[in-house]
Amino acid sequence: MPSTEAITALFLPNVRQRGSSRQAGHGPDRERERRGFAAHGIMQADRDLHPFPLNPLARHGTFYAGFDLLRALRVLLFDRRADVIVSVFESNIAIILLLGRLLRFPPRIVLWTVSARGWYWRDRVLDFVLPRVDLVLVHTSAEKRAVERRHRLKAPAELIGFAVDDRFYQPMPIEDGGYILAVGDDIGRDYPTLIAACQGTPLRLVLRTSTNPPVPADMRDQVSIRPRLTYPALRELYAAATIVVTPLRRGVEHSSGITAIYESMAMGRPVIATDAPGTRDILRHGHTGLLVAAGDVAGLRQSLLALVRDSGRRARLGAAARAAIDSEAMSYDGYITRFAAGLRRATGRV
Repeated sequence: MPSTEAITALFLPNVRQRGSSRQAGHGPDRERERRGFAAHGIMQADRDLHPFPLNPLARHGTFYAGFDLLRALRVLLFDRRADVIVSVFESNIAIILLLGRLLRFPPRIVLWTVSARGWYWRDRVLDFVLPRVDLVLVHTSAEKRAVERRHRLKAPAELIGFAVDDRFYQPMPIEDGGYILAVGDDIGRDYPTLIAACQGTPLRLVLRTSTNPPVPADMRDQVSIRPRLTYPALRELYAAATIVVTPLRRGVEHSSGITAIYESMAMGRPVIATDAPGTRDILRHGHTGLLVAAGDVAGLRQSLLALVRDSGRRARLGAAARAAIDSEAMSYDGYITRFAAGLRRATGRV
């Protein structure tokens, strides 16, 4: 029988949480995760990132902000009674791993989500962190294969899948806005291919990204780039999109684009994504979305035009996508169950 012994799990988020609370209905419900873990005997606590100047790197992006020396020292000195430390991405745990053996730090260390490789400094941190944590939790089978192939892990990576708050992200009765939407900032995105594919289509292209992809001069009236939005504004942007596209670079093996794909599916929108190892875990081609080869401008344009011309197919894809989100394999509650089971295995309390 599963253990009923309570486990204390300390989470290290990769973005600052304090000061960004939301009223009910104004964003994904953070307390839903805490309640879900509690139902499985996992008592969740957070150790937030410090702001600048307590964290001198806080203004230099999430990767650098994770090297929060003051937070690491507080965890090492004051959180020794936690059963497990859960780090969101790798830089948040690097200092703790570096000093933990010296200070005989007893909690188990779990890495939840692994960044894409391809940048020298991040790759060096990944090479240091991954062999030293007690367990790695991954979103897709492709991510699991890649992590296990490149690193000698203490234990096989645990595939727990992914989820978004399917009560906040759900279909809305909003008029079609007549645009193609893409959302995301990470280095795995291939916006140049999407921009090129949108040439010759009758719809506008809206990019919700903090990156600055090049836009040809003759498309500047067709393409708009939006900065970060509030959660309600992002939800409305999804709801009014005719099609949502997640374009990825060739060779992406990690879970790039997974959040945008899940949010789009939860909103009941028709989704087109690059055919990559990770996206094949999420989308069933022709049923819950469409997959297009990486870098295939003509193929992506053809898929876009086919959906633009067929509102019935768009509706069927969107409805099937939402139904998939409601299934056990992709639901929020199913994800929390698998996550909690992984934490219990990491601590030996199964």
